[in-house]
Amino acid sequence: MADHASPRLTDERLRTWLDADQLSRERLCQALLALDRRFQTVRPRQPRGGPDQGRDLEAEMPNVGRVWAAIGFQNSVGDTPVEQSQEVRKFQSDLTRALQESPGPSGFVFMTNVNLTAPQKDALVSEARRRGMKFCEVFDRERLRILLDAPDGLAARFQHLGIALSDAEQAAFFARWGGALQDVITESFDVVRRSLARIEFHHEKQRPLRHLAFQLGFSRAVRAQDLPHVRAVLSLETLGARPAISALHLGVCNDDGRWSRVDAAIGTALVGALWTDNAAAAVTRFQKIRPEPMTSLTAHGGYSEWGITEQQPTLGELDESLFAFFVSKSVADLVQQIDIIGNEYLLWQSARADLDISPADSPPTWPYTFSPAELDDPWMRIMPKTGAGRLVFSAETPRRLYDAQVVP
Repeated sequence: MADHASPRLTDERLRTWLDADQLSRERLCQALLALDRRFQTVRPRQPRGGPDQGRDLEAEMPNVGRVWAAIGFQNSVGDTPVEQSQEVRKFQSDLTRALQESPGPSGFVFMTNVNLTAPQKDALVSEARRRGMKFCEVFDRERLRILLDAPDGLAARFQHLGIALSDAEQAAFFARWGGALQDVITESFDVVRRSLARIEFHHEKQRPLRHLAFQLGFSRAVRAQDLPHVRAVLSLETLGARPAISALHLGVCNDDGRWSRVDAAIGTALVGALWTDNAAAAVTRFQKIRPEPMTSLTAHGGYSEWGITEQQPTLGELDESLFAFFVSKSVADLVQQIDIIGNEYLLWQSARADLDISPADSPPTWPYTFSPAELDDPWMRIMPKTGAGRLVFSAETPRRLYDAQVVP
């Protein structure tokens, strides 16, 4: 079991615990230097030994530049004059080698487990500045002990010196770092979740486009018979890299005898279609009966696996498509939110505040013909305020609307 913490125990471990273990010494010093917010991107030079040109660690300091750190630990130190003189010579030797490098550092840090006197440390810092260093600092054993016994250093102390945290230190540690640790754990899970979702989507986007849909959410409930006309179409241009399909349109409008008569008591009859460049040859058609009042307007279509011999577009071929909505003005006035759905995925969503709604001069050609009375309710174009709508799967991962079920 690890010993309980005390300043004396920390001091003793710094004297002897890491004897002849250069790798652990450098890792301890790297951890402590990284806790000092003055130093950034602290990294080892030769943590397993070998020529290091007078530096064991490297870091960056704002307004200073590159900083090199040398480590001068001795075995079972007793702070004798001989040991102190040896550290002074080690400092001077490492400083000289650092200055001989081209380009050399702008700052120099020396870290040792030997306690030096205040005059000795002042003399070393003055020497480094006299020889051209913009910054110099000496971390002797007492300075290292203070850092290790502070809340920020408790984890490094436990990891490298094997000193357990007391109850009071545990409370101080989690008061200081508990929130940050929880954020790291949560963020790690979120990163894994996002990565898995992206892998799943990139696999499933290879499937044929069986289901394309949109939903226009209304700001209030309304009866279709109280609107001048109900019509809306989603137009996608430049569908993937398929030259045979340069456009894809999905629309919905009033039935008005276009399909069949429906008892008004049942609800409002709407018809729609999915078509490509040739509006006369719709890929699919649908009729839907909406109960009154309506709180949204939806359309759906897709490529069936039955009866179609030509190659069918995949969900992934919607990538990089430009899109816009064209709707009757009475519908545009109600739109509060828009969703675009492909297969099981929400591909795009926007609230009214982020939409540009303006008159449209050239709506797409439909499979249906509209009467002059219907067109008295003029066309409006809906796009994002930021410009042309675009589906970009490399920048955003569509969200799966429901999970696949496991067969029992």
